[in-house]
Amino acid sequence: MAKAKNAASAEMPGARRWTDDQTDALREALNDVRLADADRLVRDLRDCIRTEPDFLSKDHARAGLVLLQRKLKHKEVRSLFNSVESASRGQGTAPAESLVRIYVQSLIDQGDFDGASRAMDKYFDDHSTNPRVLALRARIAKQGYIEDDSNPSLLVDAIELYSAAYQADPTDHYPLINVATLKARSVADKVALPENISARSAQDDARQVLSIVNANEARDMWAYASAMEASLLLDDFDEAATWLERYLGAAGQIKGADAFEYNSTVRQLTEVLRFDSAVADQATILEPLRNTLTRLNGSVVDAVPSTSDGFYTDPARTTAERAVVTMRSDDGSVWAGVLVSGGDLGLGSAVVIITPDTEFRRARTISAIASVAGTPIPIDTKPEWFSPRFDLDIACLPVAQPLARGVETAPICADAPLAGAEVFAISFADSPVTVRDNQGALLGAEGVAGQPHVTFGAHYLERALRGAPVFNDRWQLIAVQLGGKPSEAGGGLALLAGTLIAGIAHR
Repeated sequence: MAKAKNAASAEMPGARRWTDDQTDALREALNDVRLADADRLVRDLRDCIRTEPDFLSKDHARAGLVLLQRKLKHKEVRSLFNSVESASRGQGTAPAESLVRIYVQSLIDQGDFDGASRAMDKYFDDHSTNPRVLALRARIAKQGYIEDDSNPSLLVDAIELYSAAYQADPTDHYPLINVATLKARSVADKVALPENISARSAQDDARQVLSIVNANEARDMWAYASAMEASLLLDDFDEAATWLERYLGAAGQIKGADAFEYNSTVRQLTEVLRFDSAVADQATILEPLRNTLTRLNGSVVDAVPSTSDGFYTDPARTTAERAVVTMRSDDGSVWAGVLVSGGDLGLGSAVVIITPDTEFRRARTISAIASVAGTPIPIDTKPEWFSPRFDLDIACLPVAQPLARGVETAPICADAPLAGAEVFAISFADSPVTVRDNQGALLGAEGVAGQPHVTFGAHYLERALRGAPVFNDRWQLIAVQLGGKPSEAGGGLALLAGTLIAGIAHR
C-alpha cells in the first residue's frame, strides 16, 4: 500500500524526492502510454539531478535513462543527459561512463551515427582499450553498415573493434558473438576481411562463444542468447532451440522486462543474419521470439527500432499488429478486421473495424477479439458505414466502447500506392491469434471508373484470412485482403487509400 502511495505522489507536479518507487512509476507510465504522467516524472528526475549534490552517485539517473532509451523517448534522454552533463560539470567531473553509453545508444537507435561518434570522441580516448568503449564504437559501425551496406569498410571496422573488445576481456561472450555473426555476414555479402581477422572463421568464433558460456555457471539471458546464435552459426538448430528456451525463460523472470529483452535478439537474427520466417528452420527460432513480443502488455513504445530513412519501422509495425482484430460469426467462420480511427475516414471520432462486407451480411452474430491483446471488442453488428462499390466489399463496424490498453488503431495512408510498391500484410498462420508479417509487391491495373485495382504479386499471402490488413513500407494501412488468391473469384485486395475514403457512404 505504501508503495502505491509513494508511486502516486511521484506523479504529482513539484515532487522532488526520487526512489525506486518513482522509477517503477515511470516504467508503468511508459508502458501504459500515459505520456503526460511520464513527462512529469522525467521533470522530477531532472530536478533531482540538478538539485541533489550526491544524486549522480546513486543509480536512479542510470535507471531513468535506460527506461527512456528502451522506450525510444530520445528527446527525454537528451534532456536528462543534458542535466547529467551540467551536474557533473558543477562537480568538476565528466558524466559517468555508464550514462554516456546509454546516451550514445539512444543516438544509434535514432540512426544518428555521426552524433554517436562525436559523443564517443568527446568523452572517451580514441585509443581507449576499455572493452565496453570498444564494443560501443563497434556498435556504431555495425549499425551503420546494417542501415547502408554500400560502405563495406564499416563492416570491417565493426569486426575489428569487436575483436579488440574481446581481446581486452576474453571472458565476455558479447563482443565475440558479434565478431562471429558479422564474419558470417561478410561471407554472405562477399566483403573481404584483413588477414588478421579472417584467419579464424565465424564457426571457430562460434565454438569459442559456446566454450565461454558453458564455462560460466552464472549465466544470464544474454549468455543464452549468444549461445543460441553460436549454435545457429554452427547450423545446429536443435541445440539453438534448447538455448532459446533457456533465454526466454530467463528473460521472463526479469522484473519489468519489455520488448528490449526480446527484440534486440530478433534484430540480430533478421538484420545481421537475415533470418526469415518463410524458411522453416529459421521460423522455429524467430517465431517464439516474435510471439513473445506480441503478447507483451505494452504499446508501440515497447519496440526497439530499425531505422529506414529515419522512419522507425518496428514501433509502427507494433501498432499495426495491435490493430488487427479476429472476427467470428455464429456459423464458426473466422476472418480478420482492422481497427481504424473514424477521423481518418472522415467519419468523426468513432473507432471502426474495417472488414469484408459479405461476412457480416450473412451472420446473425459477430464477435471481435483484439488479436494481440486477446481483448473482446464490443461492436455494433449493424454497420453505419459501408462501401457502395461492389468491388471493394468493405464495411465499417462501429466499436461500442473505448479501446482497452494494448489495443491500437492503424493509420490510413492518404495516397494510393504505386504498382510494384513494397507492401506488408498481417496474416494469420497456425491459429487465428498468431500475428505474422509477410512481404510482397503490388500489381496495378485500371479498375472500375479508372480507379486503381491492386492485387499481390508473386509473394501472395497463402495463409492470410479474409480481411487481413495490408500496409505500405511505413506501416500505414493501404488495403484489406478479400477472400482467396488473386487468381480466384473474389480474391485480391480492396484498395483503401484514395478510394474507400472517397467511396464511403452513410447508411
